[in-house]
Amino acid sequence: MNFSMKKLGGVTMIKRDVLVAMFLAVVLALAGCGKGKVRYGEAIPDNVKVVKLKEIVDNPEQYKGREVVLEGNFNGACCPTDFNYKEGLEGCEVYPQGFSNPKLDKGKPIKVYGIVRSIQKKTGDDDEGKEEKQHEIYIEAKGVEVK
Repeated sequence: MNFSMKKLGGVTMIKRDVLVAMFLAVVLALAGCGKGKVRYGEAIPDNVKVVKLKEIVDNPEQYKGREVVLEGNFNGACCPTDFNYKEGLEGCEVYPQGFSNPKLDKGKPIKVYGIVRSIQKKTGDDDEGKEEKQHEIYIEAKGVEVK
């Protein structure tokens, strides 16, 4: 590229190839706008660990009350107050805090930033008469990012 300038009638003129390069840079920058990630709620901090939902389901007491980031798919809205999150074979409900449910197509890739909540429920008695308990996991979402 030639960056030399030429005076023409008292005005400095930049050569055509420099103008074309600048124009293309502006067009490419503007073309990228709007194609990034869409965010609902808070921004997802870089210092919060991405965790697999399976790990939370297998170790609910370890994650209860902790902030996590999950990467999976939007699996539809349950009702106006929550939506279903899916990651492989695992799924849970997500309750947005301070923002509305995203209106997305089922299967859309998302990142969820929030606090793990767990409710322990009695499911019955096992074969030996011992009470069985199961953890119901859900996420209080602080933020969601749509890819």
